[in-house]
Amino acid sequence: MMEENGSHADAFAVNRMSDHYIEFRDVTKWFGEHCVLDRVSFFVDPGETCVIMGRSGVGKSVALKHIMGFLKPDAGRIIVATAPGPVVADPAILPFRHLRPNLRLRPGAN
Repeated sequence: MMEENGSHADAFAVNRMSDHYIEFRDVTKWFGEHCVLDRVSFFVDPGETCVIMGRSGVGKSVALKHIMGFLKPDAGRIIVATAPGPVVADPAILPFRHLRPNLRLRPGAN
């Protein structure tokens, strides 16, 4: 992706380049021949509650993994605001475990 000044921009940005807390701009993600996210755009404002719903295999977990930075889009841009708040679990967390056991695995967690 090229910005107006001609420099290459990261597909995932953690900064205040948006007025929204989270923003997807035409995000596309392919796994082999299967397009999971096809030019998805949405935003979540600070203090707003958002639900991602859909049947199995439509990209809910893929979208969340993009927000957390575990995946990068093949096209489009994801912007996540920097603000004090919960720390996203590191990638070493076992993905098949539920939240509470994962929290116990983290050093210093109760």
